[in-house]
Amino acid sequence: MDNVNWIVTLIIGALLSIPVGIFVNIVTPNARDWMSKYSLKIRESNVLRLNQELSYLEYYKLNRNLIYIPVILEILQASFGIFVGLILAIIGITVIVFPDPFISADIKLLTVKYIGVAFEVIGIVFIMLSGIILSVTLVNDIVNKYVNIEIYINSLRAKIDEIRNQTK
Repeated sequence: MDNVNWIVTLIIGALLSIPVGIFVNIVTPNARDWMSKYSLKIRESNVLRLNQELSYLEYYKLNRNLIYIPVILEILQASFGIFVGLILAIIGITVIVFPDPFISADIKLLTVKYIGVAFEVIGIVFIMLSGIILSVTLVNDIVNKYVNIEIYINSLRAKIDEIRNQTK
């Protein structure tokens, strides 16, 4: 019986391999063309994005007195999480310390305190993560971009040239 199963399996495999082989030969050129077009579009969008950042930095290189504007915006953006975390922690502490206004007939005191602790923990996590993001932003973006602006501009130009050389 095992020999019959092997023979049937080989015959089915041989019969199916012919249409699959024809299908693969028909589809492969289209898939290859699509992948190369998609890759080219990604490279073009990367070059466009890097050129925009390069012109942005060259503008601030020429106008050093305006450089504080993007620095302040990046610090405010990274600090937003700290603000949200503080609000959540304050809500949690308020619920824990003064649970009476939050208690209804259906909710027990212990449940309200758990909700307060949850808010406080989430708030503290927001504060900690935002502090990490703020420090990374300060070091990476601000110092590397605006203090060492000439080095950063040269590295952007090198990236753009590298991407353009890949497309040739």
